[in-house]
Amino acid sequence: PSPACHYAYTYDIHANPRVVQVFPRSFAKTTLMLENILRWTYVKPYFKVLVVKSGDDQVRADFQKLQVQIEQNPRLLRDFGVLKPKRGSGIWSQSRMFLTNGVELVGRSVTSKSLLGLRPNVWFLDDAEFDPAMQLCPTHLTEHLRYLLFNVLEPMLDAGCIGIIQGTLFSHRALVYEAAAASEAEEPRWAFWSRMILPAKLPSGELMWPEKFSEERLRERREALGASAYAAQMLNAPGTDDDFIFPIHPRLSQYVVTE
Repeated sequence: PSPACHYAYTYDIHANPRVVQVFPRSFAKTTLMLENILRWTYVKPYFKVLVVKSGDDQVRADFQKLQVQIEQNPRLLRDFGVLKPKRGSGIWSQSRMFLTNGVELVGRSVTSKSLLGLRPNVWFLDDAEFDPAMQLCPTHLTEHLRYLLFNVLEPMLDAGCIGIIQGTLFSHRALVYEAAAASEAEEPRWAFWSRMILPAKLPSGELMWPEKFSEERLRERREALGASAYAAQMLNAPGTDDDFIFPIHPRLSQYVVTE
């Protein structure tokens, strides 16, 4: 069964216009995003959704999942009819879809240059700083994301758009870490956002998803990942520069050796 935090996520993104949600790795945050995109798709005609991922491969993977549900899910077809446009009458690709009810779904990578001019009703930044293929370094993605967020996406919110940032705290230097964990005194811009950081295990010992991540399973993950990666990926508590033997320069991402 789904944990309580999944229902809280759905409530949060429908109740607040600016949301930062941080989940442990493998907590189905992308699945939750896709489920809610489908909800909007079927109940809000002419709704526009923008999904931003770390790379084009990740965009294609998510849009393939959406296409399968829209095209093949028998319950959705029975209750809502066919939303896939006929050949030649609309767009049906793995990065953009125009559906028969006027809904538009668009997917782009963080490094995309074709985001200007889009007017979505909701945008998602989903693990936009994590490239599973490791073809782009996290620092490179963070630089692109910072520019994209504050110069392109954030201004959309003034027009009534909903903004949702979600991910895992792989590094304290990531923008999602700042968005979720920075104090309002340090970064006043985040004072207007609903922010939540969820660890797989609370300090009290309570498990967030005991059916999937039991004490035994978390122990296995810690042994497999090591203490540092486990803290970042499962507890959303990445180390700081002080945890390294050689401190890392915050902008240059280079080791700094002090005399």
